[in-house]
Amino acid sequence: MNTTSLKKIRIWTYILIIGLVVSGLTAINPDFFLHPIVNLFQNQPQSAITVWLNYIYKALLVTKAEYPFLLYVYDWLAFAHILLGILFIGVLKDPNHAKWLVQFGMISC
Repeated sequence: MNTTSLKKIRIWTYILIIGLVVSGLTAINPDFFLHPIVNLFQNQPQSAITVWLNYIYKALLVTKAEYPFLLYVYDWLAFAHILLGILFIGVLKDPNHAKWLVQFGMISC
């Protein structure tokens, strides 16, 4: 593999790892991250995104109040995203021998 290809693989792998870890962290406490976003759009004119965000936030609050056991799955979702992010460090170390990691990650995702 040439140097340019390796550099591109590493850049895309970093983007993938960061995306997986960030999405995993946001799944740990969804209302912590959703509340500021809802507030940000609150002063905007009523749009489809504002209606959708309010709907999602309301559903999350109702679920949290009445069925908190359903939020248990968020812990596992966060764990899986972070674990997959860690898995792709093997691709950064040696992309030539980590083809199976990429295949495993694609199947898992």
